[in-house]
Amino acid sequence: MSESNESDERRKFHRVQVESLGASLSGLEVVLVGAGHVELFDISYGGAAFSQPTQMKLSMTGETVSLEFYINGQLGQTLSAKVVRLNPGNFAVQFMDSSSETKNFVDRLISNRMVGVNMNLVDPQFYQGKEGFSYWFHGPKSSNLFIWEHEGRLVKGSLDLQDVALHWENGQFQIDNKMNRAVQGKLHGAVLGEGVFRQAAEILSQVRSNVSALEEFKQLVFAKVTTQP
Repeated sequence: MSESNESDERRKFHRVQVESLGASLSGLEVVLVGAGHVELFDISYGGAAFSQPTQMKLSMTGETVSLEFYINGQLGQTLSAKVVRLNPGNFAVQFMDSSSETKNFVDRLISNRMVGVNMNLVDPQFYQGKEGFSYWFHGPKSSNLFIWEHEGRLVKGSLDLQDVALHWENGQFQIDNKMNRAVQGKLHGAVLGEGVFRQAAEILSQVRSNVSALEEFKQLVFAKVTTQP
């Protein structure tokens, strides 16, 4: 495949940023087999970009490598990939395995973040003076993010998703479980809470805005995830 065709192939897929914070939010570690740990910079369904390993740097494009993805210390998936771009600091790969198992695993890393990438601020003309919140961000999969502020500081935040909503007010988080009873029977207590905070953190990590109160809400959610034992 020519370099231009490879570029066209990569442009078919939207990439989401991960890097160090994003990896912590997902409990993610990546090992380049035979060379050691690498940092995941960004990922799409078609490929990913990583830092060069410190032990043994890659030096040639076109070679096939194996990447082990660990979630919370457990091996989640080993992916075969072709190196399509590299420099002294980083390298990019194109995934070679198109199996449903691989696609499902990559989707696990990407799907929440893609919601955040596509979450946009709704024009205030549609809600100011009609609703109590200060900002409204709307995204795919029935996602809505509402922020209340006073003099630039966060007063209340609410991330409303299809099956669950996460609220923060007066220094406390509350989870509103909208799942059906069959799902509720499988997920409860700390397990449900941990999953909701992780999902929220992955979504919020991709939402781009200069709203300072939103940044406060993000940091509160991130702290809940990164400080959990």
